[in-house]
Amino acid sequence: MEPPVAPVFPPKVNPPKQERSRRTLNRIVDAALELIAEEGVDRLTVARIVRRAQSSVGSFYARFTSREDLLRYLEQRRWREARTQWAKAVRRQSWDDRTLEGVAQGLVGLLLESRLRGHDSGRARGPSVRSHGEEGRMAEEFRREVRNDFQTLLLSRRNEIRHPQPELAVELVYHLVVGAMRELVPTNRQLELDGSTFSTHLIREELAGALLAYLGAPGVFPASEHVSAGDPFDIWG
Repeated sequence: MEPPVAPVFPPKVNPPKQERSRRTLNRIVDAALELIAEEGVDRLTVARIVRRAQSSVGSFYARFTSREDLLRYLEQRRWREARTQWAKAVRRQSWDDRTLEGVAQGLVGLLLESRLRGHDSGRARGPSVRSHGEEGRMAEEFRREVRNDFQTLLLSRRNEIRHPQPELAVELVYHLVVGAMRELVPTNRQLELDGSTFSTHLIREELAGALLAYLGAPGVFPASEHVSAGDPFDIWG
């Protein structure tokens, strides 16, 4: 059973103490998220939020001291939810009986799903505001946790990695895969390149294949006899 995750409140936000107050807070938050999704952060105002929430200005200021406090609350909640969802997704997988190929496909799949959920793209359930202070720290903690899980799980199959420096290779391939996703993967589940549409399933398979090729997984990286002796890219020798 997963431990409950306590809600995060910025220093100036008054946490709800009663069920009625929690419902009011949820209505305000949901209204703000709807307006941000429809019109963006710049047009968000307290008046528009309370009108959409069918609440009052007094109710808003009983919980937040300003619009900026609300945005900070949403940003903090965004990163807390991202960390919780990532940890649950990793724990749901069975890693012990997988080969390097299976681990790579599983990890790329999780990274892809995280990207589609907007956890690292500014499109998560909370808005993307300037990450600084507590929000910036929480964003960095999320990215660090993802990177650590990625490295730990791949290096647990060290005996299948042909690269002479497994730690360096895994670190680099993490940034290559994440960078490719940031450049190529939209929040819908299809990718368009040169007029052709590709499913995220195919994207996952291709990125996992590129990852395995770089690590030199058996059966993926070209056999050494097919690489000329003078080939500067034959880094495995």
